[in-house]
Parts: sequence; C-alpha cells; structure tokens
Amino acid sequence: MEMFRINELLEEREMTFSQLSDEIGIGRTNLYNYISETNSTIVVLKKISDYLGISIGELFNREEPIVKGYLEMGNNVYVIESPEDLTLYQQILNDYLKK
Repeated sequence: MEMFRINELLEEREMTFSQLSDEIGIGRTNLYNYISETNSTIVVLKKISDYLGISIGELFNREEPIVKGYLEMGNNVYVIESPEDLTLYQQILNDYLKK
C-alpha cells in the first residue's frame, strides 16, 4: 500500500503530478523525491508514527489547537474557527437545549 494518497487526490481534482509541482513551485523530480517511500526522512517519520500509534501529522507541534466547523441550531448556523468560538457556542447550545 502506498504511504500517500497524492495520486488519488490529484485524480479527484483532475490534476496531474506536473500541474501540482508547477502550482507549488517545486520541480517534479524534487517533489517525487520528497514524497517517495525511499526518502529517509519520510520513512523514519512513518516508522515513529506507526510505533506510537499516531498519524505522521500528529508528530508536528501546533501552536494552537485546530478547531473548525459549523454548529446548526434551529434556523441559525454558527461558524466555529477557534477554541474561543467553541466556548461561546457551547453556552449558546446549553441555553438552546434548556428550552
């Protein structure tokens, strides 16, 4: 099984690998080498994440939590873009549910 879904994602978007490399400004050969399973950095990160039972993305430090989504209550739709939004809408949800 391939490590990355890049080909599948490109197919869904009707894009070629060459178009991707042009759009992100990385030469096609370099891009292939970066995502190749022979890239020692990727192989090591994959081994670490597999051992720890997490995704590769979870190995990276994030300065703040990623919280995004929508909350629909009655006729209102609330956009959640931060932990603060989530806290605010939690109170609104509690009030809504008490009705």
